[in-house]
Amino acid sequence: GWYADKSIDITPALGFSATYQLSGIVDYPKSNKVVMKINTAFSMDYYVQFNRKSGFNSGTREGGNQVMITKAGGQGEGYNESELVAKLNAGGSYYLADISGTITVNSINLTADPAVATVTVSRALPPPTITPASCEDPNTPSSTARRFQFEI
Repeated sequence: GWYADKSIDITPALGFSATYQLSGIVDYPKSNKVVMKINTAFSMDYYVQFNRKSGFNSGTREGGNQVMITKAGGQGEGYNESELVAKLNAGGSYYLADISGTITVNSINLTADPAVATVTVSRALPPPTITPASCEDPNTPSSTARRFQFEI
């Protein structure tokens, strides 16, 4: 891909939670990472980037200094149409329905050099399956009626 040396590529499993720092593409030379790809089992994957409104990107009209989340196919190779699904400020979250995950923007620090957005990606474990306890009295034959008493 275009930013292979400054990208994060993850396939989060259930129970996964990790925090990353993203810089804007305008800070590419001095940044650590500028784009994150979140793989899904479907034809469309998620891409997360910090749309830093500075330098050659100072005139941006949409999502300036926000974390942008897009969906696109093609594994990030070549040209593919994409869909902007979220623009997040610090404290914002977006639910990734395809993978039952969440992207949360913990903070956006515009005074850091380079400016960074701190983002957490997580996939919760499913709730435990609860097996109902038996309502049968072991001293009562199974063919008889059962009585229950509720106290409120």
